[in-house]
Amino acid sequence: MKKARNKRGQFKRKANPILKLIEVILAAIIIYMLINIFANKIPESVATSAEPIEFQTIYVVSGDTLWTIAKPYAEEAGKDIRDVIYNIKKDNDMTTSEIYAGQSLLIRVNY
Repeated sequence: MKKARNKRGQFKRKANPILKLIEVILAAIIIYMLINIFANKIPESVATSAEPIEFQTIYVVSGDTLWTIAKPYAEEAGKDIRDVIYNIKKDNDMTTSEIYAGQSLLIRVNY
């Protein structure tokens, strides 16, 4: 039985079906592992919480700072005041810590 040759005169090699099956299985395992690695990297802010966030509207008075506003909420919840300030800024779409008298702010009441 003669072996077939390609255009360059080289012998054609048939693909081994077992090797192809192993390649497909290994590729599937790698894809599965990558999906699991990245699926578990969901940021906490994106993850759904058990209970919805409740807000209270407060109005800034002269002399208030984000620190003085956040302090009682942080102490009550046992949270770091910097985290509370961060949430106030995030929830109110603030890019700076500047506030002014008469401004309304949404404050989380359940942490």
